[in-house]
Amino acid sequence: MDGDQVSAPPTILLVSLGRNGGLPKYAAAISEALEATNHRCISLCASGSEHPIAGAWRIPTYRNMLTLVLSSLLVLPLLLLFVATLRLVARVRVVYFPYVHTWTPLLLLWARLLGCRAVVTFHDYRPHFGEAGLMTRLILWAASRLAT
Repeated sequence: MDGDQVSAPPTILLVSLGRNGGLPKYAAAISEALEATNHRCISLCASGSEHPIAGAWRIPTYRNMLTLVLSSLLVLPLLLLFVATLRLVARVRVVYFPYVHTWTPLLLLWARLLGCRAVVTFHDYRPHFGEAGLMTRLILWAASRLAT
């Protein structure tokens, strides 16, 4: 690399798969803040989000246990393929999760296998009352171990 050249900042993939509440709103604000920097930011958000990210690719996720199973079998593999394509075509080097979603651990593992840095913001590491199920704790634990 030439001494006069400055390397371009990494392309960041922001993944916001929640549909409601404050976390998708937080993700939209983070996306806007990243766009204001010299980083290239590509965003993915849930198709039914109450706070969609402007210009984001929309991903159908789920609303209940039945659609979780169906989406995990039908949509998630396509999402993994899409992330791999973005890694190659758009040269994504960082995958950022502004909060943890059910699919976050698998997407984190996939991002790392693709050679990306994987970053997660933990809103609350300890689940709120009513969210303290075993599955939630396992998802948080896995996400914390897979982030780089």
